[in-house]
Amino acid sequence: MNLVKRSLGALIPLFLFIVVISGCSSDDTGSVDVEPAIVLSPKSLTLSENASGTLTLSIVPSKETAWEISSKPDWVSVNLLSGIFRGEAIVLNISPITEGLYSGDYEGVIKITSNGLEAEVNVTLNIGEKASIGSSESSLSFGYFEDEKSFYVKNEGNVALDWSASIAESYISLIPQNSSLNPGDSIMVNAVLD
Repeated sequence: MNLVKRSLGALIPLFLFIVVISGCSSDDTGSVDVEPAIVLSPKSLTLSENASGTLTLSIVPSKETAWEISSKPDWVSVNLLSGIFRGEAIVLNISPITEGLYSGDYEGVIKITSNGLEAEVNVTLNIGEKASIGSSESSLSFGYFEDEKSFYVKNEGNVALDWSASIAESYISLIPQNSSLNPGDSIMVNAVLD
């Protein structure tokens, strides 16, 4: 009886060892199901008047797939608006378009789509105040029979400004001699010989 108990005692661990080893074997090929997704990095971008940013685009699972930017703010320029993802990350250059924008913060979203998938990245643009004035003429020359010339004064900055002008010569008048201009606005000024 002792012999049977010892034999069973030796067989049970061997049996458990075989069960454990056979339980670990698998017919699995090693593949893992991956949820399809567009992967963007970083998740948000902050731009300024003089600073662009980059956005890295990947698509998983990694296979040849068409993609496109389906929407973006008007004040953003992107070097590529669509393309084919071929398994390697795509770097997109994001640049601000500041012409005609007032000072302040602008927020928007860039949306990228591919085969029914969609991903977004938040974009913020900060524009500082900038006062700048320009003139359509750098100098005026009057002909023999001319007694009036016109030119334009323009606010080329992004903040409202007040301007005034004076002339050292007493025989020339400017009409108007001053005004207020909103960003992008201009006014015609007449130089009149008295």
